[in-house]
Amino acid sequence: METRKPPLLQDGEPERVFFTHDESSFHANDGMGKLWAPVGDLPLRPKSRGRCIMVSAFVSPECGLLKLNEQEQNLNNALPEAECIPVDSTKIIHVGAKADGYWKNENMIAQVFFKFIRHSSSR
Repeated sequence: METRKPPLLQDGEPERVFFTHDESSFHANDGMGKLWAPVGDLPLRPKSRGRCIMVSAFVSPECGLLKLNEQEQNLNNALPEAECIPVDSTKIIHVGAKADGYWKNENMIAQVFFKFIRHSSSR
């Protein structure tokens, strides 16, 4: 990557960095194309793709994963345990009605708001 050049900003103008939401889902039976079975026996294949987890995060081509910087991490570590927040935007959920539920737009908004905006505004 090239060395980052800071933007030319007017006095008091905040720097804005573009972040995108990225998510991936993984199933327990993903990629089960081949399996071992006795010669002549039909293979027993799972009826479904299996349990699913979803990994959700905010990333930027310029900055990488959205996370607290070192100073913010130190401030976060000094808070009482009940008020501490995760240090990066990664959220992992176990998808399904009998697990964490299903990912909704409200979850994505809460993921970034409660982890970063609330923390940043307290400075």
